[in-house]
Amino acid sequence: MKVYVQGSYEAISRTGRTVYNMALHSLGWLATIRRQNWKFLLVHGGLQGRMAPVREIVSFALENSPELIIAPDVYRDQETTTKLTLNYVKQCPDDLMTLTAAVIQDVRLERFWEVVRLYETLGFDWIAVPSDNPVVELVPTLKDCGWKVHILGGMWKDAVVSTADSVDIVCQNPDDIKVWVGQKFSIPVEK
Repeated sequence: MKVYVQGSYEAISRTGRTVYNMALHSLGWLATIRRQNWKFLLVHGGLQGRMAPVREIVSFALENSPELIIAPDVYRDQETTTKLTLNYVKQCPDDLMTLTAAVIQDVRLERFWEVVRLYETLGFDWIAVPSDNPVVELVPTLKDCGWKVHILGGMWKDAVVSTADSVDIVCQNPDDIKVWVGQKFSIPVEK
């Protein structure tokens, strides 16, 4: 499993993966990522209220080679997320599409599969689901259907996180990487 850490230098070094948020991070952070030879997840900054335009996301990704890109989305708003995703697809080259996770923000089960089918027709290989979205429980089913899945931030249940391909966490203490939701369990962390 790929674990992208936001937090202490020591915790990031434990996994060799971090997050570059286009709204929060400076080019100095990118220089550190390069110097340390860390892989990174590219986040557009929408949750912080300053979403980068698609052309900037694409340009940055082409120049800096993230390991994974989170497609533009709006927290808890699937309608706007779908519009942003469609716009992203129009401007995104094929080689970046294979690195991009489309986000599911809808919490209604009946809409969930409709959104999944749309993302499939658009050519996505990855789906991202916020950890606090009730449909995160369907991650094992998505995996069974052949999707690569990234869980966005926060707290997870053991059975769900252990089936995902990647997660991002905020973690200051490297030992906390194995202690999420108050349960101790070991997940093989891929370097």
